[in-house]
Amino acid sequence: MPPTTRGVRAHATAYRDRLRADFGAALSRAATFGEIAPDTVESRAALLTSALMGVWLSVRVDPADAGALCETIAKEAESWRVASTPPR
Repeated sequence: MPPTTRGVRAHATAYRDRLRADFGAALSRAATFGEIAPDTVESRAALLTSALMGVWLSVRVDPADAGALCETIAKEAESWRVASTPPR
């Protein structure tokens, strides 16, 4: 693999890992407050990371479709709540 490709891959991997960690932190807080099931944090962080990266690619192809996809992802994430919780 050429050095440039290795460098790009390393940066992309680090970026993906940061996104996954940030989503994981947010989801862990939600689990701590009883908003989502704790055993779903890791898989959902990975899912949200891949969804976000996919949307960024999709927006270059069809912005309107990417917008609709964002709405779908948001509705799915909202369905993860265990129960209604009052605003903090």
